[in-house]
Amino acid sequence: MVLSSHDVLQPDLLFVTRAHLAVVRDDHVEGAPDLAVELLSEGSRRRDTLLKRHVYERDGIPWSWIADPEEETVRILRLAPDGYGEAAVFRPRETLRCDFFPGIDEDVAAFFLPQG
Repeated sequence: MVLSSHDVLQPDLLFVTRAHLAVVRDDHVEGAPDLAVELLSEGSRRRDTLLKRHVYERDGIPWSWIADPEEETVRILRLAPDGYGEAAVFRPRETLRCDFFPGIDEDVAAFFLPQG
């Protein structure tokens, strides 16, 4: 995902709506997708929660989800005029719902492998 000449990032998952398909190229996305998802790991936690969040916020990505397998949470961030605000945090046995994807209705535990 190319956001600027200095910012080339690769989210774990991204989503582009039909309204913004102009950002999709043959082999990359050039511009802000509608949603960027980061799956945290021990090696990526700091980069994903600080650096990438700042860049996504600055470059106008409307939604960012941070999935944390260690805490088994999905944190949903929504861009507002003053930056990202936490729209919701979902935990196991809670049903993940988001205005951006009204069709999603899934227990958060289904997003993570069982521990052990």
